[in-house]
Amino acid sequence: MDLPKTLDELKALLPAKMKDQFGPLIDQYGPKILAMTQAEMWAWINLLLSGDKNAAYKALMAGATDDELLGAWSNLNDEWIVANAANAADKAFWEHVRDAALAAAGEMALIALGF
Repeated sequence: MDLPKTLDELKALLPAKMKDQFGPLIDQYGPKILAMTQAEMWAWINLLLSGDKNAAYKALMAGATDDELLGAWSNLNDEWIVANAANAADKAFWEHVRDAALAAAGEMALIALGF
């Protein structure tokens, strides 16, 4: 099988129901994928399969232009902002649970001491 050589050829390989979802990702990362040799693609896929996401992302972005790196960073930053907000809410919940458990344990200790 010949590898796709253009973004349009790469997009044409997607099932129709996935084109809207993955089309923008192909626009962003497709040029990096298309620049890889078949051996480089397999090596990159092996990074993904082994779970080494940082190395896979680093390999994908190697040789990127400043604009490409800024665009990728902006996307990651947006995701981190959302994740941080969710983590803050989760942290606040578990701190509340901890405080309630400590208060109950404190009351039990006072009861045990006869207060």
